[in-house]
Amino acid sequence: MVRTLTTDDFNLTLESDSNGWCEVYIRIGYKTIRLGADHEAIVVQRLMSAMDRNLNGPMVGAIQGINVVWILSLAEEHATIYAGDDAGYRILFFQDASGNPVGDVRLTHDDKRHWLSILAVRAE
Repeated sequence: MVRTLTTDDFNLTLESDSNGWCEVYIRIGYKTIRLGADHEAIVVQRLMSAMDRNLNGPMVGAIQGINVVWILSLAEEHATIYAGDDAGYRILFFQDASGNPVGDVRLTHDDKRHWLSILAVRAE
């Protein structure tokens, strides 16, 4: 199953195989970056938590001056996703296994609602 979460200039793609292993990619402009992989249920559940009205969990630091919470570290490749709120947007920050930033996306309330609807679809 393939789920693609989009904004105008950003895609987050989840490609799950029949065993529930989920490859995670981001595309910013024309550049696609493989973040890694983990169990589909973990990836989906953690991304859904990033769409909640209030971010749960302790603040673990700041990225670009925005306080963030940890969302997910992938089992394969160990890329990490953090989330924070700024000026009415939910911002997801993506880092590679070395902690280097590889991209971010600003989500409106409508974006979050749309992403949740896609994440909620179960594989058949």
